[in-house]
Amino acid sequence: HGLRFQRNRGIEDHDAIIWMGDFNYRIGLGLEAAKALVKKQDLETLYENDQLNLQMVAGLSFPFYSEARINFMPTYKFDVGSDTYDSSEKARIPAWTDRILRKGANLRQTSYNSAPLRFSDHRPVYATFECRVNIVDERKRQYISRELYQRRKADVGDPTAHLGDGEESDDEDLIGYDSIEPGL
Repeated sequence: HGLRFQRNRGIEDHDAIIWMGDFNYRIGLGLEAAKALVKKQDLETLYENDQLNLQMVAGLSFPFYSEARINFMPTYKFDVGSDTYDSSEKARIPAWTDRILRKGANLRQTSYNSAPLRFSDHRPVYATFECRVNIVDERKRQYISRELYQRRKADVGDPTAHLGDGEESDDEDLIGYDSIEPGL
């Protein structure tokens, strides 16, 4: 059932979702073609061949999520401590494996970039967002809750309570009725 939050909510039960991490999607080109496009800084063609982009466009991954335009070079795989893409025997194809996706009408992304840090074979990515949030006046909420509870208790919870002059209620008078059990 996946990750659960308070009130047994799942990830998709939230108004604003920012999903980030090493998604491990690659660019679907050969090494030489990808490196030539990197050298020309042809981000558009690289992105057109990006597996995550293709999966999202086809509706196969992260439906209804968005990713800001990528305006930075692939962030994987580098020789640690340098700006050289993987020169090992494996010669990994440059890719954007680390990504940040968003979902929610109350989110507005203001930046998306990579940081030129060289302590890993990945360049970290970062984003900034503006998010509209509702702020609840806790005192007012508690007051209203108590008032509604007291009114309801007076109307329904007291066996001697009755409706005033000809008022009708959508509530059934349940006093004296047995509860209905499933399967009966």
